[in-house]
Amino acid sequence: MPWFDPASGGTHSRVLLLLEAPGGKTVSSGFISPDNNDGSAALVFELRDEAGLARET
Repeated sequence: MPWFDPASGGTHSRVLLLLEAPGGKTVSSGFISPDNNDGSAALVFELRDEAGLARET
């Protein structure tokens, strides 16, 4: 089970974006993160920006 990226709020986040399954790069990085190099991360990055959420939210 991957952890949430502490650079993106980690366990102190106020918002949780729930996706069906984490992207493949969570295995190698150990984190669910918009910094991962996969489609899920790109989608989260885009949705977060569209919603006007800060990275630390």
